[in-house]
Amino acid sequence: MISRKSLLVTVVLVFVVALLAGCGTEAVQVPDRDININMDAALAGQQKGMEGLMTGQVTWTEEEFSSFLTTLLEQNGASGFVEGVKAWFEPENGIVIQVGLPGGMTADLAGKVMVQDNILQVDLEGASAMGLAAAGPILDVVEGAINRALDDPSLGVAVDVMTDEGQIMLGIGQ
Repeated sequence: MISRKSLLVTVVLVFVVALLAGCGTEAVQVPDRDININMDAALAGQQKGMEGLMTGQVTWTEEEFSSFLTTLLEQNGASGFVEGVKAWFEPENGIVIQVGLPGGMTADLAGKVMVQDNILQVDLEGASAMGLAAAGPILDVVEGAINRALDDPSLGVAVDVMTDEGQIMLGIGQ
């Protein structure tokens, strides 16, 4: 059985391969807000996630979410492929994710996050890596891989998601 952590590593690898297979016109622009990846924020993010499972509602800051996700990847063998993940949250369910790759390169995603049929999903508006932007069918492949990874019953049943500048709020069904 494949764990959700393995699926996350697979999604990152599919994203990078898909970006190398095609290019578009414009790279994703990441916000200029700095996100500090650190263990204290990762532990705070983990604690909020556990509390959210009990209360049905969780709110993470960009630093907590990014640090927690980076730590999960590192602990599950992705440290050779991924050097960190930063997630910026914007109003109206906007999200920008930057995956640090070896050699100082990055892979960037931008789009909307939503709940569809009680499953957390993304609607990508752009993806780029190493100066190449994905478009059309390549972007659809990346989006599909991410949405398939999010379609895991062990992640819980999402009932609501909302973003604002610097934070994401997720409602989880019991």
